[in-house]
Amino acid sequence: MKQNLTYLILCALLLCSASVYAQQTNYKTDYVRAKEYYMRGNDAYDNLLYGIAIENYQKAISMYPNFAEAYNNMGIAYYNQGKYSQAIAAYQKAISIDPNDAEAYYNMGIAYADQGNYSQAIAAYEKAINIKPDYADAYGNMGFAYYNQGKYSQAIAACEKAISIKPNYANAYNNMGNAYDKQGKYSQAIAAYEKAISIKPDFAIAYYNMGIAYKAQGKYSQAIAAYEKAISIKPDFAEAYHNMGVAYNNQGKRSQAIAAYQKAVRLGDSGSQEWLRDNGYSW
Repeated sequence: MKQNLTYLILCALLLCSASVYAQQTNYKTDYVRAKEYYMRGNDAYDNLLYGIAIENYQKAISMYPNFAEAYNNMGIAYYNQGKYSQAIAAYQKAISIDPNDAEAYYNMGIAYADQGNYSQAIAAYEKAINIKPDYADAYGNMGFAYYNQGKYSQAIAACEKAISIKPNYANAYNNMGNAYDKQGKYSQAIAAYEKAISIKPDFAIAYYNMGIAYKAQGKYSQAIAAYEKAISIKPDFAEAYHNMGVAYNNQGKRSQAIAAYQKAVRLGDSGSQEWLRDNGYSW
């Protein structure tokens, strides 16, 4: 009887072990198959086929539900389709699986910002920074979010932190310049734009912003030179032509102003068209 009981216990243990082994084998097999779909999704994403990428990420997740990277990448694909709510939901799922996924928090911040939800964006960037304290891009984007809230001092502080981590961060210098400009600190703004341009010589928007700061100082010749530089980099820069027209007009150079406004109109600028119409000029 004792031998029979021992035999039964051994059989039960063997069956249990076999079941566990089978589960582990299935688990590994599911992950391998899921990884294949995940890689297909990445390939589709790289080819800008976002819908196909999402389908493959969904298949990967159906096979391996705790696939945080698949949720994160699916969120990025949704974001590139302009589907910010779906993107945020995917990032949230990735975070629920891996609470230390700094990239998912960062990406979620970007999606919130593009929805105009700057408070949520800042909270997401802060989460990313708590996980990864040297996350320069999170600081930089947080600065941009603060700027859009009209919190210019916080924007500058965030950009400064980003730059301290990543000294050649041209966008952070540009955004910091914008915040200084809003504070009426035009010299500091110009210095920030110059730094951005020294890092990224083809930074058309930084030249344009610098032109605005010079114009605010009444330095119209410097403003025009900055706008011209922006246009040389980005020939279809309608706003730069418009503001160049404003600067020429403020100098009393009417013919040059008209030419600049007319060029802006041809590029689709309605403000220049209104000025020309109100002043009796054609376009």
